[in-house]
Amino acid sequence: MAWKQLRDANWRVPYVGGWCLKYVQDAFGTDHPDPDATNAWNDNYGNGNHYDLPPVGKTVPVYFSLGNVPQGHVAISLDDGMVASSTQGGSHPQGYLHPNLNDLIAIYGRYNGGCHYLGWSEFVGTVRVVENATPMVTTAQVNELYQTILERSPDVAGLTHFVGHYTYDFVKADLLASGERKTLLSNKAAAILAKLTADKEAARLAEVTRLAEITRLQEIARLAEVARLKAIADAKAIQDAKDAETARIAAEKAKADAIVEDNTQFTSWLKNLFIIIGKFLTSWRK
Repeated sequence: MAWKQLRDANWRVPYVGGWCLKYVQDAFGTDHPDPDATNAWNDNYGNGNHYDLPPVGKTVPVYFSLGNVPQGHVAISLDDGMVASSTQGGSHPQGYLHPNLNDLIAIYGRYNGGCHYLGWSEFVGTVRVVENATPMVTTAQVNELYQTILERSPDVAGLTHFVGHYTYDFVKADLLASGERKTLLSNKAAAILAKLTADKEAARLAEVTRLAEITRLQEIARLAEVARLKAIADAKAIQDAKDAETARIAAEKAKADAIVEDNTQFTSWLKNLFIIIGKFLTSWRK
């Protein structure tokens, strides 16, 4: 993000040890709405709290929690990376300079039961001291990102959280890394796997059905061939019977014809015999 300094701090203002919030507010010349640093951080004016390191080249308030001091601590991160703070006890004409955040954390941690960096803020009191020079995401853009990434419309809480406070790229990255996005992708993957499994099972059943149909058709063809061969055999048997009967009838006829022929020849022979006898008798009588 590109930050613009709206109000700078004069870290050389006097302070009294233990009044860290007053020192920071006096340095920036702002109002004093909170009793201590912890309350100021928790009030989160303008939704301006950030949990990363302070922006390089800008002057902003930085907040810390202390192990045995519930009021916490606030100091000023300067544009050169040094940190101005009300570190020393008693009254002093100007702030105490730490070379960096780690030095402040080490010193405060040693004397206060630990020191933990919370983050920095765009506000001191109710006054904004820096602003993001990068355009903030609009309602239309949040709607677009929700529809594209989460495949739904944003709820009121989402719009309130993002619109006017974060850039388009930040919102996009935040939604892509969200648990809802992971769940959506997981559900989609499960649905795809289920469909692939269903398609595979459908293909298997189709193949089983195809093979069963092939087997059925093959059986039908086999039975048809058996029936055809039986029909041929039956027809041949009938024809053979007919041929046998025809042959028998022909044999019987031939036999009868032979008998008739024999009878005809015998009759003719007998007739001729009688003629010869008749002729003989006739000639003998003479």
